[in-house]
Amino acid sequence: DFKTDINWQTLRETRSKLAGNFYRHFGYFTDDGPRSIQAIEDAMRAMNAAKMVLPANRLAEDAFLFGAQGLGELAELIESNAQRCVAQHETPDFLLRDVLFHLRRTVGAGG
Repeated sequence: DFKTDINWQTLRETRSKLAGNFYRHFGYFTDDGPRSIQAIEDAMRAMNAAKMVLPANRLAEDAFLFGAQGLGELAELIESNAQRCVAQHETPDFLLRDVLFHLRRTVGAGG
């Protein structure tokens, strides 16, 4: 099971590094996170693993940057499984329900 807790130490470090740009970058994350989830969902519905890789990678990187460890781990799981599906010419149907439920709950995106 994936935790939805925030790693506050990571968040403090990111805030310190970004200084005055922190809120702008965090705003990008709060805007782009749900868009990445939507892109992953759309790719899953289309059974297109290749189109899952980039939004999952982006989501993972941003989540880890802001201390959202559980979200980052879920996004990495999607990315690695999508890459495997592409390499093995498989469909990503096995990821659909459980992973997206956790992503939506973690980020608070849509339905």
